Amino acid sequence: MAALRFRAENSHRIPTTTRGWYFYHKSKHYYVMYAAMTEGLKMGFMFPPVILSLLYFERTVDLLRGRQDFLSTVIGSLSTAGLFSLKNHFNLPTTMHMARLGLVGGLAFGFIQDLHALGRGKRLDYVEYLKGIKGKIRGDAAMG
Repeated sequence: MAALRFRAENSHRIPTTTRGWYFYHKSKHYYVMYAAMTEGLKMGFMFPPVILSLLYFERTVDLLRGRQDFLSTVIGSLSTAGLFSLKNHFNLPTTMHMARLGLVGGLAFGFIQDLHALGRGKRLDYVEYLKGIKGKIRGDAAMG
């Protein structure tokens, strides 16, 4: 976008010589780099509060529920998406899109955390529950 803005702002004085084109592109590249660094800093200051709120909500839900699993991550990410949408005054379709992104991201990140915990030998309640159901189904099938 910065390159297009530079082109629009300087369209009234297009260079006519090779040297002029060289300095035009050199100036444009400096302009684009400056715009990219400015935008990068803005985004860099915006993301840490969002990530901290996600971690805060996830930890709070973990403490309230008394266990750590993917559901806490999903609730934390949905809460963060809602707060982010509220802060930025998004309309309903954009808010719903943010909620879907929060749900998908929370599920993915939560299951990755759970896989890591399983790899370390931690027992997860819902995995044990599913194993119990599977055992009951096998037991019922063997009896019938």
